[in-house]
Formats: sequence, C-alpha cells, structure tokens
Amino acid sequence: MNLLKNWHLMRILRFSLGVLMVGESVRSQQWFLLGFGVFFTYMALANKGCGLACETKPSVTGNEKEIEYEEVR
Repeated sequence: MNLLKNWHLMRILRFSLGVLMVGESVRSQQWFLLGFGVFFTYMALANKGCGLACETKPSVTGNEKEIEYEEVR
C-alpha cells in the first residue's frame, strides 16, 4: 500500500483539505461537504487521482507504426 510512500506537497495539501472538510462538515452538519472531504482524504491516503504533481507514464505497446505523410499542393 502507498500509505507512507511518495508524499509530496499536493498529496499533503489534499489530505489536509480533506480532513478539514470532514471536520467542518460534521461540525456544521453540512453533509454535502462530507462527500468531498472523504473524497479528498481517500485520494491522498491511497495516492489516487491526478493532482498537479501527477506522474503519467507513456504507454509502450511495441507495435507503433511509422506514419507516412503525403504532401498536398
């Protein structure tokens, strides 16, 4: 599990925002906000989702073909 690995600024920010939203929604009984808080907290704990620090890797399938272009005049 990625619980304690690869913590960066955006992941810490998402976790803090999620915990703050959960706490505030319970305190003020705004249950719609609770869903967003749980969502942000889950994204940070599980390291899911794509924030500003998202690392995407290109897919390599091995069957890339050379594209031929024809000049149009």
